[in-house]
Amino acid sequence: HIKWLGKLSLVDSESENYNHLPRYRVPNRPIKPGKEYDFNLKNSKSNFNMKVKSVLLNPTDGTELKAGENQFQGVAFNDGSAEIETVLVSFDQGMTWQKSKLKKPESKFSWTHFELTKDLAAGKHEIWTRAVDTLGRSQPIDGSIAWNPRGYEWNGVEKVSINVS
Repeated sequence: HIKWLGKLSLVDSESENYNHLPRYRVPNRPIKPGKEYDFNLKNSKSNFNMKVKSVLLNPTDGTELKAGENQFQGVAFNDGSAEIETVLVSFDQGMTWQKSKLKKPESKFSWTHFELTKDLAAGKHEIWTRAVDTLGRSQPIDGSIAWNPRGYEWNGVEKVSINVS
């Protein structure tokens, strides 16, 4: 982040500055969710690129909706090396997926907005979203795969629970 730049030094080794180590790093290997991790230059790598990710922004977790037709909206993004091809939405915990409608982003680094209208019956519902880009990269169903204590590069399927009355 350029906002932290105070001076520029060219060196022959990776920095151990606090904003670089232990922050903004991801483990070299999967670790068990909830486990503490002592980041160092050998057991972790810098966090540079964003993995494919979608986030449901409306409704949010715990929202109460009325039965019938409801609108679902969110955003998807990645590292900008490929367009977001689709955002899939599931209302049955990933057994089936529906394609949402995408709005073309302003640039390759912008969020891709998505929306979907769905008729819902009364009851508790869990909505899952999963983005896929044109390189075939997508969010893993098992969110524990890339778990790490700080959450950097974590991109498991987004899950939001709502109540419909």
